[in-house]
Amino acid sequence: MVISNTFEFIHHTLAPSNPETSISINIKWFPPPPPPPPPPDHFKLNTHGSFSNISCGSGIGEVIKDDQRNWRVGYYKRSHSHNHIMEKLEALSTGLQFSITYNLKPLEVESDSIDLLRYLEEPVSL
Repeated sequence: MVISNTFEFIHHTLAPSNPETSISINIKWFPPPPPPPPPPDHFKLNTHGSFSNISCGSGIGEVIKDDQRNWRVGYYKRSHSHNHIMEKLEALSTGLQFSITYNLKPLEVESDSIDLLRYLEEPVSL
């Protein structure tokens, strides 16, 4: 057994490599799990805003789902904000207006923006 392992080691470490040899590798990407639904008889607002410093283009989107993950209302549009915080604030404001208009309450808000959360905790001039 020792001799076999020794020859295997020598073969793999001292043998010249062949760059023309290829190995097929199969890769499968697993999507992230969906976010948990809101508590029973609640709704969840997911907001998204994007902003490009280069083109100054921006857009917002939001979706409100019920506790069964059913889509209740959603919206997206191009927008004209001056920075990414303003974009996120516009997305949040529009989503909250939809919640009030369509009486989708109580509401849980979910955002992927730590900057928005910091701004809401300690507002500064934009």
